[in-house]
Amino acid sequence: MNRKVLSLLIVAVMVLSVVPAVLPGTLAAQNSPENHSVIRTLEDTLDKSLLLSSYKTGLRWVSPEEYSKITGIKFKPLTESAFKEALMNAPYYPGRETMAILPSTTGYKVSSGLSLPPMVFNNLYLPPIGDQGYIGSCNAWSSTYYVWTYMMNWWRDNPYPRTPDVIMNPSFTYNLINGGVDEGSNPWDAMTLISTVGAVPLDAFPLYTYPPKEAFTNGTLTNYTLYYEWYNEAISRWPNITQWMIAPRNSGNDYMWQASLYEYQVPGQWYIIDLSNDTQWQYLKQLLAAGYVVQYAYGVSFPFDAVNIFDSADEILQALDYWASYVATATNNETYYQWVNETYLSNETFIQGLKQTFMPYTETKAFYDFTKETGWWEVWSKYIEVKYGRTYSLIKGGHAVTIVGYDDRVKTADGYGVVRIANSWGQNWGDGGYFYMSYEDIRFGEESFQLAWVYVPKAANYQPKLMSVVGIAHPLRGEVIDGTYDPSTYMPVHEAGIPIVAEVNGTPVWGMNFLDFYHDYLPENVIPYLANNRTLLYRKLPQAHPFPNSPMAFDVSGLGEGLAYYMEETGDAPTYMTIYTNVSDIIPDNITGEIYNFTLLYQGPTGDYMLLASADITNGTIPDGGWKVIPIEVPIVQYGSLTLSNSSTINFGNFSVDVLSLVPLKGAYVSIDGKEYQLSEENGGYYFYGTEIDQKLKLPAGTYNYTVVVVYPNGKEVALPTRTVTIEGPTVDILSPVNTVYNTSTVEVVVNVTDPYATVTNVKAYLNGKPLNLTASGSLYVATLTNLTNGEYKLTVIANDTTGAYGIATRLFVVHTSAKVTEVIVNNETNVTIGVVGGSANVTAENNTIVANVSTSSGEFTVEIPVVNNIPAVVVNASSVDTVVAGGSNATLVAGWNATLTEVSTKTTPVDTKGNKKVYSVTITANVSIGENGVAVVALRDVNISKVYVIKNGQKVQLTTNKSNSLGYYYKEGNVIFVVLKEDPIIVAQGTKEVTVPSESGISITTLNFLGYRWYNIYHEEFNETYQKALELGVDNETLQKALELHKEAEKYYEEAIEITDGNILAYLSDPRLIRPLRLAYLNEMKAVKLLLEAIEELEAQG
Repeated sequence: MNRKVLSLLIVAVMVLSVVPAVLPGTLAAQNSPENHSVIRTLEDTLDKSLLLSSYKTGLRWVSPEEYSKITGIKFKPLTESAFKEALMNAPYYPGRETMAILPSTTGYKVSSGLSLPPMVFNNLYLPPIGDQGYIGSCNAWSSTYYVWTYMMNWWRDNPYPRTPDVIMNPSFTYNLINGGVDEGSNPWDAMTLISTVGAVPLDAFPLYTYPPKEAFTNGTLTNYTLYYEWYNEAISRWPNITQWMIAPRNSGNDYMWQASLYEYQVPGQWYIIDLSNDTQWQYLKQLLAAGYVVQYAYGVSFPFDAVNIFDSADEILQALDYWASYVATATNNETYYQWVNETYLSNETFIQGLKQTFMPYTETKAFYDFTKETGWWEVWSKYIEVKYGRTYSLIKGGHAVTIVGYDDRVKTADGYGVVRIANSWGQNWGDGGYFYMSYEDIRFGEESFQLAWVYVPKAANYQPKLMSVVGIAHPLRGEVIDGTYDPSTYMPVHEAGIPIVAEVNGTPVWGMNFLDFYHDYLPENVIPYLANNRTLLYRKLPQAHPFPNSPMAFDVSGLGEGLAYYMEETGDAPTYMTIYTNVSDIIPDNITGEIYNFTLLYQGPTGDYMLLASADITNGTIPDGGWKVIPIEVPIVQYGSLTLSNSSTINFGNFSVDVLSLVPLKGAYVSIDGKEYQLSEENGGYYFYGTEIDQKLKLPAGTYNYTVVVVYPNGKEVALPTRTVTIEGPTVDILSPVNTVYNTSTVEVVVNVTDPYATVTNVKAYLNGKPLNLTASGSLYVATLTNLTNGEYKLTVIANDTTGAYGIATRLFVVHTSAKVTEVIVNNETNVTIGVVGGSANVTAENNTIVANVSTSSGEFTVEIPVVNNIPAVVVNASSVDTVVAGGSNATLVAGWNATLTEVSTKTTPVDTKGNKKVYSVTITANVSIGENGVAVVALRDVNISKVYVIKNGQKVQLTTNKSNSLGYYYKEGNVIFVVLKEDPIIVAQGTKEVTVPSESGISITTLNFLGYRWYNIYHEEFNETYQKALELGVDNETLQKALELHKEAEKYYEEAIEITDGNILAYLSDPRLIRPLRLAYLNEMKAVKLLLEAIEELEAQG
């Protein structure tokens, strides 16, 4: 039986597996928790047949081909490059030999020096075995409870997840993808949900498994009302706004799912593994060896149940005798028993075959084939029919489970090798909740779908930068989120879900269809019947439930990447973009609703969300059988909360500005009174700020017009709206000390205080918070600081005048009497003072970076300090480098300005034993603080460090060797890891094994190709219309000819892309060969359209 036939069979019998069957007597209560152990000994162990049909499944299998037709989502097997990327990006698995990825002239290759371990069991980040209970939610348990809990905790280095705040909730997943009924779900939809919406932990959403005990009396269901109230809620409850906001923090990689504004959605190609393919099978084993777990689906068969219920072949023979005896007695048909006895019980060939193929807890192809060929399972089926009036097939339903390891050493009837699989039927089932499948069976068995799914988190502690809130009220949410398809072609007519799209000047730059799931699609021809029959409507409409009284929220952070790509490709510098949602009502049945909220939230520098823009919805009624478009116009860059409102009056020293951006900016500066001041960068270029700007630019009291100029990703400068500020109060100018390193214990203080509009009444000074007496000498105020000890100092001066206004200035300086102070010129324009303390170092400047070659007891080490954030000086501590080199400390601050290292902790955890040695996982945490105009370099002792992370605003981000990263980077010399920080984070380094970490690559190949493909098709369609209009208006032949040449050039490049992909571009978006032809196709088509539009506008202007 092939997979296509098998999927049809499962669809036919799924109702038996997932509906809430209410049976009489003991059988009805078998799934209540307290009865799991009792039922295993029911009727003296011989009637284990009850267990052969008692557990819920819930996989509503859909082939990739059928899924692609309905939803437009296309899949392809794991590619070699993607497999290597998966290994490179995986966190270190403690105690496991790492599958190293080594650079090569052709990209990357797997290290040939490492062999796969013979046995792998990935349980370090796995939650306890769970029980799905009465609900057909196996797919949600596999994808979310097991795989996603594991992946999130692995990424977050949280071994042995046992608490409800770190275990992911399967009910949240199931209720969003089950169509509002308990008829199962499919892995494709689970992957779409996790990658676009996310997941929530157990303590954030109710977990539904078993009904209340009060619904039963002595194990028998008696309170049907209570049962069905629980059951309806268990399968249809949707999240509230808080839960929607939590979900993206536990979401999948951006490239698990890529949305198109047209007919396709394209998932990341490297998440689907074809187990029947030899190469892909080896990929799976290597991923397991690296620490991954994967989702798997198959058809639950009688042989599968038998190996997990019976303990031996002899027990099966006893059961056969028992079943045959019961049937013969109940039907008064002794001939039946004699037939069973002759065919099985006394048949040595059958007995030997049974003993040779049966293996407890282990499903093999040999045992399945033996059971099917001999038909002995039909004796059980006959027994169930006679005793309970029920019938079953050899394969009873689809089921989703989780592959957590393998063992090459186990010998089965199929040969050597089994995979270890976690099930969702509780710890009393199988081998403590686990079972095994032979390599042969999982790859080629009749009941296997031969596919597995890999899920990868966005980041260890991902936090979305942008969230869109959508509030909809409708008594039947299915009418809003459901889609339709043509039943004759199985092609979508109306896409399911809630679309959110971003565009600039009418050009789409990003879009996502949220809640676009296979089981929410209806044949287009049933819509008229549903519209005219309420009973049929409520019975057949997917998600025939109301929206909760709470809006939804979706992560739309991806629009920043699309916008940045648009800017780089077009050269445009837009100041606004439009974000809209298109909410529909697909059934004209006099039932409709309204959209009452469409809002964009922005995560600020503190991690809190602030309102960025909100639609003014005066009439949100959704037309019955129609749709409603709600737009928001959003500034791409705007002033933040630190910036004063226009025409504000401030005291000197309090002039601060900040800007928020939807795209990562290359830079930003304040322009005021003919002077410029560079702002400091935060959050990867999405936030820039500056404080005390009037002091730093020495602006006297007065009224000023100012603006902030930002630099877009394409290098274009854009000025924000001009604002006015009035500065009043005394002007405080600290002439000495300056921002530098002093190698003396005596420092002069000289402050110039002026006020053209009032009389200065007093001037106070503080050094590191302690009062400092100043002596007045005209407008100057002076003091001499003596006997200063080595350290960092902050001088603050406050002056008041007769109007009550004041001025304030601060100055940071460092004293180290043994410092060797030099000055270097960076990029021929910036003077930076360097103070080397605790030893010697040769200091130079290269490529906007200060390089200090520090001498230590173990040789020379290079310390790199990037010149960022307007740093005026740098302290290099040679002795701190030597401390780490010699093993005296695990982490020290070796260089920086306005930076401190306040705490270092080292955690060691035993994770494995190899011979007479114990293996420990080591985590070094260093709490680093960096102020404005600051930078820091931290040295870590390399205890086989495999990954370096920083925690910024609660988000754990992996650092790489990419020096252009706005947050920081790291590099290695000898036994030291140098971490260079440009923003204020906490460093976390995990060790015992070392792997090569790839450099960041900015926008992914998949995204580049996807946008190139989409934009070419947009402009290709527009060209035909524009060219026809140009002909009608009489555009000159030269222009028409030039446009046609560009058009044909675009088609040539697009044909090249088609040839590379064998006619299926969307299936090969991760192929780097597509970048050039798709980009050139898009650019030439865009030029052709713009050329014609300019000619048309010129003719229309002439009248």
